[in-house]
Amino acid sequence: MHLTLHSTFTLQVVYSRPVIALGSDFGQGDPSGGRPPFSLSCPSSSKSPPGRFRWVTTTIARWDPDQDWPSDLDCTLLLNTSLTTYDGVPLNLTVGRQRKLVTRPISFSISTVISDTMSNLTEGLWQSQQGMPDDILPEVPPDAKILLSFTSPVNLTLLASSLQLRKLNTSTAEAMQLSVSPCSSVARLPPMPLLSSSRVAGPQSGLATCAEVVVGAPGLANNTKYLLLLPAGSRYNTYSAPTRRDLNVSLGGLRPFRVPLRQDFRTNSSRFGSEVKYRRLNAWLPHGLANTTTPEQLLASMSVCEVVDVMPSNLTCTPLTIESGRLLNKATLQLTVPGLLPKRKYRVAVAANQAVRDGLGQPLQASSAEFMTMELPTYTQGPTAESKVLVFEPASFPSSWPYLVQGESYRAESWSLDIASEADAIKLLPMLGGRDRLVSETLGRPSNRVLLQGRAINSTSLNTSVGEVALPLQAGRAVHVVATCCRQLNWDGGRSVSSDVQVLLKTGIQTSWVMSQGRGLLVWVVGNGSPGSTTPAGPVAGARAWVFAGVNSWTQDQGLTAVVVAPAGDVMITPSVGYWTSRSARSDYVAAVVLDRSLARPGDQLHALLLVQPSWDDSQPGNPASGDYGSMHGVFAVPASAKPGRYSMNLLLAPSGDLPPDANGTAPPTAQGRRLASLISSSSAQTLLSGQDPLATPGADSSTEYLDAEPLLARDSL
Repeated sequence: MHLTLHSTFTLQVVYSRPVIALGSDFGQGDPSGGRPPFSLSCPSSSKSPPGRFRWVTTTIARWDPDQDWPSDLDCTLLLNTSLTTYDGVPLNLTVGRQRKLVTRPISFSISTVISDTMSNLTEGLWQSQQGMPDDILPEVPPDAKILLSFTSPVNLTLLASSLQLRKLNTSTAEAMQLSVSPCSSVARLPPMPLLSSSRVAGPQSGLATCAEVVVGAPGLANNTKYLLLLPAGSRYNTYSAPTRRDLNVSLGGLRPFRVPLRQDFRTNSSRFGSEVKYRRLNAWLPHGLANTTTPEQLLASMSVCEVVDVMPSNLTCTPLTIESGRLLNKATLQLTVPGLLPKRKYRVAVAANQAVRDGLGQPLQASSAEFMTMELPTYTQGPTAESKVLVFEPASFPSSWPYLVQGESYRAESWSLDIASEADAIKLLPMLGGRDRLVSETLGRPSNRVLLQGRAINSTSLNTSVGEVALPLQAGRAVHVVATCCRQLNWDGGRSVSSDVQVLLKTGIQTSWVMSQGRGLLVWVVGNGSPGSTTPAGPVAGARAWVFAGVNSWTQDQGLTAVVVAPAGDVMITPSVGYWTSRSARSDYVAAVVLDRSLARPGDQLHALLLVQPSWDDSQPGNPASGDYGSMHGVFAVPASAKPGRYSMNLLLAPSGDLPPDANGTAPPTAQGRRLASLISSSSAQTLLSGQDPLATPGADSSTEYLDAEPLLARDSL
């Protein structure tokens, strides 16, 4: 049984009784205090690993290496059997006297190959380790610098004396000289090996984990495979043992001039010639083109055909026309083939041509590659805009809403409605928010519905693969909601929701909103005099406006959405007219909202207790901050139309004088009458019900929202 050492693994021996007297090792020249607990023998290494002993306590001895453990070590730890305790008690071993210690063997790889010649010929796009399936890679041009990455530090002088270059399946080293030096460019250094650490000695001490190798003249033969070999028994570090077996990496000389077809040759895809999704094919020129060769000459040697399986044993290839070809850069020739169709198999063939040469003067050799084209993606697309609300003048309002469809099988739906009351306006709010929902759950059965079905996308002409479908819009209505259905939310149990929800307005009015400090929101409503409008040009009197908070908000800053209806029925919806910021609760009040349940059903009677009392003024102990206080007990009927979701009961403090008088015309009390509670849907920001201080006469307006309200005092949820 052996122990594998790595990194700065320490060796430690624990004894049952004190071996040295406390403090006896202080100030001693020998860190072991003259009583070494064990010895370390590594006969295969020319030098023993450097390190030092020390007594951690009187019963624990430890040996720390000065650097990471060298690779390929095979050592033996021998316990000192003559050791006694400080008072003379001899050692009684209950384990074996020796323990075998080993370290991992070294390995190396080619991290990259650098060639200034190839970089100049291809504008930096040359890749030594990518190419056709039968290319010998990495490619090593005559001026190449091969960067080797080692898992353990190596002495470059020892490495240079052991490294060999051999042709594949030969046992004789090539006569070419190998020059070994530290990696010279920081930008070109390979990633640090996994087994390295910050304590590894750097190049200044002759050790490195990256070596730059240059092959001397005459260089590697073209299209020939070689092995860069570190033979078994090679020494590469004075502290490491010789290599236990042959270590090698393969490499090759210049590849022949052939044309690999890859849409993106720089990706590390394991599939050569992965699926193509354009009618433009990118052919890689590994060495560029000679100055005497034009793209047209290369293009004349290339052909494209569709592979057709007539019978399992009989394949035919139908030729296609290459419309054009151009150099995107020195290393990429782009071919345009108009006849490519989705989900088909094609072959690109290149004929040999002695007159067509690459940047190194090599003649073009024959090659071919097959590829598949991708199936076209399916989609449904209607007109898009930055806002969900699209406004049209009456004369230009469309009679239908168009959709482009390719391969999809959805349906488009429209709802046509008029806005005559606040309840009608509230129904539109979910359409303007960003949360996923099914429109029919709010607006009911659609006015019109059409099936969105694209044509076959694998037809002989791609121009017929996209279908256009028109969704009729009901005439005579001011507001239309359009959407596609249905999309499933996998993260929400497959719930069906509508997509591409838009609100279309046919209107002859315009609005302008201003939020002013202390006065709330001001709106100007004017008729624009557009043809077909029922509202005359000029200022509009008697228009109704509703403002809703939180329709488009995900934070405590409540976005304000406005709906304005002119007397003639024209509607204008403004998704954002400003923000109402929920400030922190006032420090001069203590408030609470207590609901009688945390779960309610539509139609339930919800009881709420609202408490408000002043906090104490710290500057005047014993004195309340104000005299406003009181309580409210309210019974709220949860509407039968309430949707499932989370709701909150908020207690707000409205400005004095804002509450309307009761049924007898009496103004509510100044203090207690300023309390306001409302039950608000967390999912749609829709106010379902609201209430006032019970000191106000029941039956007074209970739908008033206070956008100028002072801070939130308290909240409960259900």
